[in-house]
Amino acid sequence: MADFSQIIETVRFPVDIPVQTCWHDHHVEGRVVLPAVEAMQVVAETVKNCKPDTAVTGMAQVQFDKFLYIQPATEKIDARVDIETYANGDIIARLVTKTQAENSSISRIKEHAAVRYPLDKKSPAVVPPDLNSALQGDCFEVSPDRIYLELVPFGPEYHNIKERLLLTEHGAMAKIGSPPGEQ
Repeated sequence: MADFSQIIETVRFPVDIPVQTCWHDHHVEGRVVLPAVEAMQVVAETVKNCKPDTAVTGMAQVQFDKFLYIQPATEKIDARVDIETYANGDIIARLVTKTQAENSSISRIKEHAAVRYPLDKKSPAVVPPDLNSALQGDCFEVSPDRIYLELVPFGPEYHNIKERLLLTEHGAMAKIGSPPGEQ
């Protein structure tokens, strides 16, 4: 997230992230990880609390450099959000944790997510409704069962493709919904 504008303010906020039971369905290679969308939510809420005028729905250059692993029986994650304000009005916020090596006084800071909230928001291109519901090119279907069995091995709480997934080399279309039990 290179920026050529000068940093004019840096603040650090401690955050306690309560671990949700459904997160245990979100894992990589058998280890539970904080879902990216949850990391973005924590960052956005912290920025909004610190800088209420920030439009946290306009995000750019979102990065997830390291998984935030959640150990079994963990009830909350101790983390912090580092917020940098730039002279051009942009804000970059990072979700980080601090870990200490066993039997050592060496600690390490890990950055898990970084989000830029640009002050100068460019209007998104408006896609005409007829193009919004059509896929360009030859289309093939992949069943949600196959997606979650072979490609996205998360538990049932993160199976949000509810009906067929249609793919082309130019895009994808599917009916999606919230995980079970969520409103």
